[in-house]
Amino acid sequence: LARLRHDNVVVTYDTGVDGDGASYRVDELAGGEPLDLMRLEDARRGSTARQAARAIADAHTHGLVHGELTSASVLVDEDGRVRLRGLRLPMPDGDDVDAIRRADIDALINLIAGIASPSASPLRDLASGLRRKSPTHAEANAAALDDLPGDKHDGFAAGPALVSAGAVAPAGDP
Repeated sequence: LARLRHDNVVVTYDTGVDGDGASYRVDELAGGEPLDLMRLEDARRGSTARQAARAIADAHTHGLVHGELTSASVLVDEDGRVRLRGLRLPMPDGDDVDAIRRADIDALINLIAGIASPSASPLRDLASGLRRKSPTHAEANAAALDDLPGDKHDGFAAGPALVSAGAVAPAGDP
């Protein structure tokens, strides 16, 4: 777990089993509060979605999974920096890694939909497109969101990136 050093991931320093057989985990003390989808400022929606998607994509690249991604797994500090907590190594004999990654991607798409403004917005449209296309790699979600403009927008430029990443079909395609 300690091999992933990412600006948007809470670092795990150590895991193990103590002398009494209880497992433990030592994470960095990360600042911020759990993501509150109802109180998220419109100006930060695109950046928040992008940071969460990049954290999951990079975690998957490093062989890590989450398995229980929700808004409570995402910490946001006062500057808008997102920190994902709860990543883990898959169990060698007990986990279906592909199924967990797929669950992470589905949960990420739901999270992006929750981050999008409640009214019609380009980010909400992109989340709907991701649900229809159901990309199989977190990287497709992250690559699409990487092209979002800064915090002042809610996804206006991300449409072409989603099409090029294969996450959604071009307009007019079924």
